[in-house]
Amino acid sequence: MDRRGVARAAIRLGKGQRLFATGRTLDRVYAIRAGSFKSVLRCADGRQQVLGFHVSGDMVGLDGFAAQLYLCDVVAMEASEACEIDARALESAAREHSMLRRRIQSLIAQSMLRAQHNLLVLGSMQGAERLAHFLLDMSERYQVLGLSSREFALRMTRKDIGSYLGLYSETVSRLFTRLEHAGLIQVTRRHRVQIIDRIGLAALLSSSAGH
Repeated sequence: MDRRGVARAAIRLGKGQRLFATGRTLDRVYAIRAGSFKSVLRCADGRQQVLGFHVSGDMVGLDGFAAQLYLCDVVAMEASEACEIDARALESAAREHSMLRRRIQSLIAQSMLRAQHNLLVLGSMQGAERLAHFLLDMSERYQVLGLSSREFALRMTRKDIGSYLGLYSETVSRLFTRLEHAGLIQVTRRHRVQIIDRIGLAALLSSSAGH
């Protein structure tokens, strides 16, 4: 792909820097190589809604392929690195190579399913269940990367988690404390969470589904 001019040099961003902004013409998509990002929707009234979190191995920008526009802001949550991929060259290569085309379609479908599932979570679960679901989801994503699924970093703020889950940041902090006191998790140090009782966390989701 590099020889075809699809992949470009990696770019490095500091915490708080934007990878791309809402409404700009989509000329590149990005493969995250290190660090983590959040996708943010800027509302007309000035509020910001966190739509998702992205870690190493994820691709961002694909959701705007059809419109040829970036549909949200993507912002680094820590020192991060992403590889630029020329959107037109990628589209051209996908037309020629069926495996690449299927891979892109799969990534877009996964992104849509994650968004739809999050709407289901917000609509059917209480606060503790939402947080438990979020922690288990992040655990599974780190496991796919070959990292520990039991202890991992959460670089997003409590406010970001609250925005994503439809909760106040103060509520998120109280729920972390509640899950910790219940022996389900342990906040080991800043930004790190250890899952102590995975079965117990999953049981919260089961009880919610039974209501």
